[in-house]
Amino acid sequence: MNKQRNISLDIAKAVCTFMVVFLHAGENNTIETYIKSICTCAVPFFFLVSGYYLSLNVANGKAEYASRQLKKIGVLFITSNLLYAICVSILMLIFQDDLANFWKGALSLESIISFIILNESPFAYHLWYIGAFLYVLFVFNILICKHKIKSLIAYMPLLLILAFVLGAYSKLFFKQAFPIYLSRNFITVGFPSLAIGYMLPTVLNGKHHLNRYALLSILVFSVAIVMERFILHRLEILSKGSIFIMTVPLAVSVFMFAATDEHVHSSSVMKILADIGRCDSANIYVYHMLFILILKYVISTENAIYNHGVPLLVFVLALAFSRGLQFAKSCLLKRKQ
Repeated sequence: MNKQRNISLDIAKAVCTFMVVFLHAGENNTIETYIKSICTCAVPFFFLVSGYYLSLNVANGKAEYASRQLKKIGVLFITSNLLYAICVSILMLIFQDDLANFWKGALSLESIISFIILNESPFAYHLWYIGAFLYVLFVFNILICKHKIKSLIAYMPLLLILAFVLGAYSKLFFKQAFPIYLSRNFITVGFPSLAIGYMLPTVLNGKHHLNRYALLSILVFSVAIVMERFILHRLEILSKGSIFIMTVPLAVSVFMFAATDEHVHSSSVMKILADIGRCDSANIYVYHMLFILILKYVISTENAIYNHGVPLLVFVLALAFSRGLQFAKSCLLKRKQ
């Protein structure tokens, strides 16, 4: 295995990918909303992993890695937004939804500004991550070339504080709930999470004894997030924000547990998860919302078993779609050769 490739991180990526799907497709009953609060660590975790591998490549003299990733994410940013713009429009036409009003909102000045500045895609809200990742990579690429990464890292704690102050705690501090894109963008989530991941290779270098403490931290921070949500809800000051105080610490703990895991994952289940995390996590993230939209339009049911099973169904459909794309790509490459 490549020294820079950690199979445990790939397994964790697969698990966090399902957590993202659960966030978007899960029910909003009491139990599942508390599970969703724990799942908020998933997207910061992906930024951490990206920062980690970016740091490893730069340390090994592969400074061009950031540029390659920037081009890759730039293409994904354009294609994913175009895809959802077309698919949502088609679904609205087929099911006679208010297409004119949708495009009126998407092309409004407020929508365009929030899209360009704060990564809020008007076509599918989960695409904010692609835009945020693109912006952060662009800045990091510049800072790496100029050897000024440390000048940015010093401000990360302030950005994390800004994230939950403007997010889940906005009613506490400002007596009102703000639009979610103010607390969920490249500034408040992307920069600090990627910067933490960038620092982690130095922190974790050879320190496998941290694994047991990381597992304990996962349990403690998970309980802490549930308590955060419970207290804010009971005080009637819970705002719709993607970041709690313990969200990023939980993501760091999950990362540390995976990164310091010395066990050999030889079981077939673990190999499958690692393969999904390595090859399919990005595709599942991008395309899962498409299947959520289709199911909402096509299937209208009050069946409890179906409603609770939607996250798993969407995950499987998105995984199958990802494998189909990979198969089609390999066929095209063979024909060209």
